[in-house]
Amino acid sequence: MQEFTEEIIFRDGPSGLFRQEVINRTNRRVMAMIIQEQFPDQPLKFGSLPTGETQTPDQIAIIPISVMRYLTDQSGFLLVDSTETSKYEAFYPANFVAPDPDWVPPYPYCSENVRFCAK
Repeated sequence: MQEFTEEIIFRDGPSGLFRQEVINRTNRRVMAMIIQEQFPDQPLKFGSLPTGETQTPDQIAIIPISVMRYLTDQSGFLLVDSTETSKYEAFYPANFVAPDPDWVPPYPYCSENVRFCAK
């Protein structure tokens, strides 16, 4: 899978990284984006790195496309603050499936970055 570094910026300034989009199988429209972010309302559990530095955990959340202000090929801006993310679903890989290898995504998406709801 290609590693993306598209920055997604919350209204209050913190940002996350775009990971994948969730597409509706029926109408082929984007429903949500999978974003990796270090959310400030999450309890901090520090981990130690080999260099002696500490790191905070990242959370991966499903952010509905309805709160996306705008999106370019390099970044996106949300209509919500980073403190509001607790009301959005956390990403659990078992709840999403990859499309079949022969599935052709709508332009401009890449099938390797698309997920469908498993339900």
